Amino acid sequence: MKKLILCSVIAFTLTGCKTELSTSVSVSDLLSKQVKTVTSDLLVEVSACGDYQDSRQPSKSLLEAQAKVPDIFTSAEYVECFRKDMDSFAHFKIPVSVGNSNDSGSTKGIHLYGNDADILAISIPKEIKKKINKADSSIASKTKISINVRNDTDKVLNMTGLSVFLNDKDPMVISNFGLKAGSEIKLTLSNVSVASALDERFNFTPVLMAMPE
Repeated sequence: MKKLILCSVIAFTLTGCKTELSTSVSVSDLLSKQVKTVTSDLLVEVSACGDYQDSRQPSKSLLEAQAKVPDIFTSAEYVECFRKDMDSFAHFKIPVSVGNSNDSGSTKGIHLYGNDADILAISIPKEIKKKINKADSSIASKTKISINVRNDTDKVLNMTGLSVFLNDKDPMVISNFGLKAGSEIKLTLSNVSVASALDERFNFTPVLMAMPE
């Protein structure tokens, strides 16, 4: 299941709940001049999937998530509600635009792109940020955003990871590394990066910087 663990975006709607957003992209799509749309998975924690009086009916928190998420992401589609370990999550699919750094200001949703300086940056429209922060001002601490990046070029790409976790284990503050051709990595934004991505003062948050060849 692809999850742009941009999950963060949903936790904001339900105070005290966790949100996860995850997606998968390729380097060529990030650097492309053409914008394409990929489907990302958004998980929003709910108290339960079924009503406590009648489990065949949706719970109040699930109904609330089904109403609030599309209000923030206009093209969000509800998929299902499920339990994972001891937690219950409402699963939504949301569109994420990829590519063309010059078009970041005109997109209506989450935008991932690269350019000469950055291989990967994330941009979220201010209107969406306002809705998220209005719903929960502490959303950044409850949000998890994960991005799988595949090097579909024919060469090793040298880059610098900025305030992220590599493959769920290695913390990268300002860390240089090489991504082999054909290989894929998972990047999970730190709390600082998530807070930056949701801050209305910033137009974008860099995640991977290109290193001079």
